[in-house]
Amino acid sequence: MRGPLPSHMGVFSCGSQTAGNTVRMVHRGIEQEEESERSRSANGTDEDPDSMQDVKQGSGASPRAASSEQLAKEEQRKVIERMLRVNHAGELGARQIYAGQLAVLGNSSVGGMIREMAQHELEHLQEFEKLVVERRVRPTVMLPLWNIAGFALGFGSALMGKEAAMACTVAVEDVISKHYNDQVRELLQPGWEHEQPLREKLRKFRDDEMDHHDIGIEHDAQKAPAYDFISNIIKQGCHAAIFVSERV
Repeated sequence: MRGPLPSHMGVFSCGSQTAGNTVRMVHRGIEQEEESERSRSANGTDEDPDSMQDVKQGSGASPRAASSEQLAKEEQRKVIERMLRVNHAGELGARQIYAGQLAVLGNSSVGGMIREMAQHELEHLQEFEKLVVERRVRPTVMLPLWNIAGFALGFGSALMGKEAAMACTVAVEDVISKHYNDQVRELLQPGWEHEQPLREKLRKFRDDEMDHHDIGIEHDAQKAPAYDFISNIIKQGCHAAIFVSERV
């Protein structure tokens, strides 16, 4: 775990640098993997060693069954890629929202509480930064935009007052916690047993986001001016960001 959360400007610049570093690390890994594939092709060794061993031992698996299994694995890989891509983007955005709020409310009565929630988001972000590199997942191209938009949303909501900042927190965390819950439910389906470690991480992060949601309610989020309007606008924005981040 890193030290205390830096000042709001440090967090803002760090967000951009972190996003860039993650993209470079993933691209470097993909390039190395592609180079390895080209080398195997040049040497005439495209065949998967494990598959060749099965053939030599007379495993009895038909080509059609092997092909179906490979397709299923490929589909699962794509599902995990979408999950990690959008979760990584979401945690970057959430961290920046809290950074924007701290820029305005850092010295207020809710500053310590916001700082603690920001630390949770930082821990989530660090975990997904590791996972996108380990799994060779391309981060969304929208990271620079979410970096700026997240800070602007947090800053703007805090300028409207503590209640509006909490209303922003409640709306965002409501969407994120439900999104994580959907992912947990998907990984509970048959055939996903090998992803239990990832499922447990998502479950833990979901619970953290639900705690943030409840904290916002306890700190008068619903007393914010035009609460329903603000909440609906923010939720729609979050759903749109999720849709885009999963795909580009």
